[in-house]
Amino acid sequence: MSSYVNKKVMAALITASSVLLLVVSFWVVAPSPARPGVYLGTVDDSSRVDPASIQGVPGSLADLDTHALAQFLVSCSLVRVASVDPIVGSVHEHAFFGNREVGVGPLSSVRDAMTSCSVPTDTASYWVPTIVDGKKSVAPDRIVAYYRKGIGVTTSDITAYPRDLFMIAGPSTDGRTAFWKCESSPLTSVEIPACPVDDSLVMVVVFPDCWDGRQTDTTGHRDHVRYSSSGVCPEGYPKHIPQLLLKVIYNPTAYRAEDYSLSSGGTLPHADFLNVWDQEELEKQVRTCLVRDQACPRH
Repeated sequence: MSSYVNKKVMAALITASSVLLLVVSFWVVAPSPARPGVYLGTVDDSSRVDPASIQGVPGSLADLDTHALAQFLVSCSLVRVASVDPIVGSVHEHAFFGNREVGVGPLSSVRDAMTSCSVPTDTASYWVPTIVDGKKSVAPDRIVAYYRKGIGVTTSDITAYPRDLFMIAGPSTDGRTAFWKCESSPLTSVEIPACPVDDSLVMVVVFPDCWDGRQTDTTGHRDHVRYSSSGVCPEGYPKHIPQLLLKVIYNPTAYRAEDYSLSSGGTLPHADFLNVWDQEELEKQVRTCLVRDQACPRH
């Protein structure tokens, strides 16, 4: 009888050990879920991203010579590189600029965070995929954020972004809203160009400039904003907002362009933006520079 009981106990121990090993093995190999307490968006379904075509396209190619336009500019240095996206959770590698807490902390810390931008009140967050050559990733060195009127927009009725507005821009197969160029060249491309050794590689992404006036984010993350065309916002998107042109700058380096792609796959660039500016200062900048049609000094 004692031998029979011992065998049952041994069998139970083996079974329990096997279950524990299975649980531990799953914990080791299973994908890590989004870290609790990290700010990952404002809608329940954060896994879906609508195609860029839902936002339409501007009536013409973005004009990079923005110096004569009503605008204000902010420069920001790199904060971190991480495989996280504050909109869709853990994904491909991104380079983050501006807000130092986005992607690592809760909303409360995001709103109170410091910034890597030249304007201390620009605590917004900007992030883009890194480029990779199969062996290593290359992060941009800095960004310049141009806040301006949309292409062809003449109205002075410009509304500042609401707090916590999310936007995604790109990819753009026709190169109207997202493209590459070399700093010293006017030529643009949807492919990563082979820039001269002493020239910077530049990614340019142009964000929508019309808002539905109600939502700061939507399922799919695109349906609340649209591009104006010939200076006019489409029906259902009555609010003109600043058009953010994001210039993403890589330090000059010698490389073979055909060896590089984006961490998101392919070469078509895209970018993300979260408005956690000091709201009072953002509204002041919009009134001073855009509403009054002024090209404000670069910060």
